[in-house]
Amino acid sequence: WIAGLVQTLLYADFFYYYFQSWKNNSKLELPA
Repeated sequence: WIAGLVQTLLYADFFYYYFQSWKNNSKLELPA
């Protein structure tokens, strides 16, 4: 279950970063 927990944390961190960028009304550009 640790693998699932880590994956959830990584997804949550990405979502938080995306939310912050959206709240700041700045374009989110991810490297290819």
